[in-house]
Amino acid sequence: MFPTCTPSSSYLKKRKKKDEWDNFMPRNTIMHYAAEIVMDKLSLEVLSCIVETFPPRQLAVVRAVNSSFRAVAVDVLRYRVNALLAKFFPAPAPFLSILKATNALVGGSCALSVLSGTSCVISNIDIFVPQEHGYPDVLDTYLENQGYSLQSTTTLFPSDSPSPHLVHRRLTYAHLTSSLIVHVWVTTSRSALAGILDAETTITMNAITPFGILSLYPMLTFSKKGVVNRKAPSSDTEKDKYVAQNFRFPTSFSSREKQYLTSVRDVHDRFSLFFPFCNATTTWYAHGLESIRWVIRNKVHNGGRLDGIFDYTNFQGRLKGSSQLL
Repeated sequence: MFPTCTPSSSYLKKRKKKDEWDNFMPRNTIMHYAAEIVMDKLSLEVLSCIVETFPPRQLAVVRAVNSSFRAVAVDVLRYRVNALLAKFFPAPAPFLSILKATNALVGGSCALSVLSGTSCVISNIDIFVPQEHGYPDVLDTYLENQGYSLQSTTTLFPSDSPSPHLVHRRLTYAHLTSSLIVHVWVTTSRSALAGILDAETTITMNAITPFGILSLYPMLTFSKKGVVNRKAPSSDTEKDKYVAQNFRFPTSFSSREKQYLTSVRDVHDRFSLFFPFCNATTTWYAHGLESIRWVIRNKVHNGGRLDGIFDYTNFQGRLKGSSQLL
């Protein structure tokens, strides 16, 4: 049992700034109190062993305590991402450099598994890259050097994608000596984020960027909730797949969740979550992500389905402001 204690005034001031996250990071958790007690009692090595067992939601709480805890949380997150990427690419650091050079992102089940802690077996990785940045030259050459061979190229037509003007084509690479698959989604937008927003469900609207983990709907992701695009051809299949992983598609939403789902969004807004790969507290700059805004066009209803598709607005110039840094 932990002894009764009162958080310090400086700690309470820090927590006061994070009211937006009360729905999925309760203010008065025992973790906060325990953290201040054990900070001077445990070595960082022991603390790291403890934090390694935490899911992402608790990692975010730990990161908010102080700079030492933040450094541990960052190390744990990077370890998890590197362990996942190393399955496909033996050296994750050069791969992240390729993402930076090509304005590319990793989405799909890989990004979701880091954020949600799902235990599903990951056998393929989805890379989203703008057509004008890095495909076919840089990314194609890198994949070939990593032992992958191009198997198929599919041009996406209106019947194949909710927003075909954003995802132009899909290329499938197979590893020459294993069953691993790499899907490359080429977007016509200057932002790879457009490809992730083309997904049938909000559950997969997360990304591994060169700078950290980005979640566009963290309140839903951490609660294992989602909505799907009713007009997407594979929406029912997608829904069944995530239900099997203990996600659910609610028939109603709280007023806060409705605001969260129906607001005009951008990556720097108060609803987005960015978990950086460095021990920084300054405003982050996500290269190639700042050029897109989106909104769910119609109301959410009918078992978590969307009546309509996501609507995007591309514009020049960087958005001002910052997302939540946890």
